Amino acid sequence: MHNWAVVVNFSTSVLQTAKRLSKWCIVIVVENRPNNIKVTENIFFLNATIQNELAKISPFYKASLLYAKQHHIVHKNLGYLWAILHGAIMIWDFDNDNELIVNESTFSTSLNETMEALTVPNHNSTLFNPYPFFVSNPKKLWPRGYPSQSISDSSKQIISTQTLRGLWPTKNIGIIHSLTECQVDVDSVYKSVVPGFPLRFQKISNDRNKDVKLIAPRRTFSPYNKQSTLHLRPTSLLYAKQHHIVQKNLGYLWAVLHGATMIWDFDNDNELIVNESTFSTSLNETMEALTVPNHNSTLFNPYPFFVSNTKKLWPRGYPSQSISDSSKLIISTQTLRGLWPTKNIGIIHSLSECQVDVDSVYKSVVPGFSLRFQKISNDRNKDVKLIAPRRTFSPYSKQSTLHLRPSLWALLLPVTISQQVSDICRSYVMQRLMWDVGLQTAFAGSYSIKKHVDHNEHELEKEFSWKIDKLVEYLTQWSSTETSFIKRVKQLFISLYEYGYIELIDVHLIQLWLEELHLIGYTFPEIPLKYTLIVRTFAGHLDRMNTW
Repeated sequence: MHNWAVVVNFSTSVLQTAKRLSKWCIVIVVENRPNNIKVTENIFFLNATIQNELAKISPFYKASLLYAKQHHIVHKNLGYLWAILHGAIMIWDFDNDNELIVNESTFSTSLNETMEALTVPNHNSTLFNPYPFFVSNPKKLWPRGYPSQSISDSSKQIISTQTLRGLWPTKNIGIIHSLTECQVDVDSVYKSVVPGFPLRFQKISNDRNKDVKLIAPRRTFSPYNKQSTLHLRPTSLLYAKQHHIVQKNLGYLWAVLHGATMIWDFDNDNELIVNESTFSTSLNETMEALTVPNHNSTLFNPYPFFVSNTKKLWPRGYPSQSISDSSKLIISTQTLRGLWPTKNIGIIHSLSECQVDVDSVYKSVVPGFSLRFQKISNDRNKDVKLIAPRRTFSPYSKQSTLHLRPSLWALLLPVTISQQVSDICRSYVMQRLMWDVGLQTAFAGSYSIKKHVDHNEHELEKEFSWKIDKLVEYLTQWSSTETSFIKRVKQLFISLYEYGYIELIDVHLIQLWLEELHLIGYTFPEIPLKYTLIVRTFAGHLDRMNTW
């Protein structure tokens, strides 16, 4: 359900609104569900029992309920969050004494790419009064909440004769406020001085079938209320086809909220072929692993280590320039095997069998891409990992990846990038941040089998593949002097937005994500002043690696 309406307390007006919005979910925040009242199926009562249960796992609900008795408006906030958590694309905000007089088709036009609208291009004030545009006689009329100084200044009440009408990109519209009829939302001053204030607003267009909007000029203030306002999530229109990415992020947060110490991230076409004992070893203090100590590139290709024939093989998301350079796909003959401190490992990515996670380019040029990976160790009972060298990038997916507790913050998937490359973008960005806190990425043999092939994956990959080379180049040179890890994460995401790799919604989401993790007591890694990794090798001595 993408369309929601939120109201506090039940009434007959609410019931009529629910009937008009039959395909919407109506959230009614109440103390107790009313008895002996027949309601439509699309009504959900967010009662006190549910609110108290949510308060046990959500800091926002817990804090809100503390103030609910003194501040009635808190209940609306609980309804808003409920709708957003359940994937709302738009929310109709109304009071229980406001009865809807249009049907859901009026709102559905708000999901179109454009909307017909009127604006005032040369408005020379930071305040904008929309009311005179909707009455036949533009007398002195203002909305509730309009500043008193502007009310007394008649010049600021006159509408401009210069208007511009056209098609507006819906993605640039955040709020659509509908003007309530009869008991118009004006302040008490207006009601006391203007006789006959109950009135009806007219449409801007002479064509009654057209719902032409009035767009407030940019960088202006215009008060709107909670009685009849449609809140859009415009950026969701940009990633509606990839909506399940958002659902994954909700799943991650749910797991972390319930105390997860590690999270297995997989797709529904990946079938596990190991049991839980394979994962339990990840909780030991050390893990047996192999690495390449003298790797001289910022990119690391793990695939050749897991096949008997080290042919040209690379993972999905590997930069195209490095694919064309054969030298960057060849594995080093100098390796180091030993016991690795588990606390320094953030990610363990397992390589899926059969429908191997390679890009569409590889599948088109290499016959028989369906293959099986072997273990690094000859001993089948040993699950020896491959550790990517420090300060390197290795793409990992959301199909079969184990996130350990030190890296649970790195789960969030970008939502303004297509689903085929969202996880790849995440892997590069989060690995860059892992560099700064001494965390590394490990690779393991096959833990799962992928049973489905995405036939349209080539088209999906094209959206971002050309950017990967530039992204890796940018992340490699990016640096920060922030001593707070949370601030450093936010700083990087803002920078990625400024350079066009992600969109603004991802900046907002990472900020909210970090805040939520902080509120539930998740311990973020610290940025060390100096980092030394000591590995006990099987040569019987200690190797000091990657000191800086």
